[in-house]
Parts: sequence; C-alpha cells; structure tokens
Amino acid sequence: ELYKTSKDNDIDLDTVCGSGSTPLDIYGIRHSKDLDFLYCGQKTFDIKTETLANHDSELAYYPYSKQEIIINPKYHFYYHGVKFITLDILYKMKQKRHENPKDVNDCDLMKKFFDIKI
Repeated sequence: ELYKTSKDNDIDLDTVCGSGSTPLDIYGIRHSKDLDFLYCGQKTFDIKTETLANHDSELAYYPYSKQEIIINPKYHFYYHGVKFITLDILYKMKQKRHENPKDVNDCDLMKKFFDIKI
C-alpha cells in the first residue's frame, strides 16, 4: 500500500521510512497489522488509513529527528526497496514511549531476538 499511496501522491520513497511494528514483522519477531512511517519531504503526506499512517504524532519518542533517521543509513535498512528504521532505533522509541503492554512486550521480544542486554 505504501508504494501505491506514495506514487498516487507523487511522493519520493527516499523521503519515507517505515517504522512502528513493521520492522518486527520483517525480522519475523511478531506480526504487524499496519505500516506506520516517517516522512521528510516537501509535500504534505499526512496519510492515515487502517493499514497506513504517518507517525509524526510519535516523533517525541524517537531518539533522533525524522530527517536524521531517513537520511542517515545507520538508522534505517532497505526491504523491498523501502527504508525501515533499524531495530535499535525502534527499541529506543518503544522503550521511551512505554505503552503497556504493547511497547513493553515488543522490547522484550527484541531483547530475546538479539539475546543481549540492552
């Protein structure tokens, strides 16, 4: 849906980065029902549907600015041609936001996935 929506809105995918629980799904950690994203382009891209949503409302919880996350390759990876935040950035965001039980459970799952003490 992100491909189609970005194309329909003439949005360059290089200015978009998937976030939320989708990176967990990509790594096989847990299933994700929707795709949240960060966007740093010039046009307005405030999409919110059942399965796709701009995550600007959560920016205060991210450890870096959305521009830094989207531009700096240390903070994202590519999957099927789309950028997604790295798990360490996702972990820090969910740890800071601390929505219980979702974020707490996701942080536990990520720690088990990496089998390290974060």
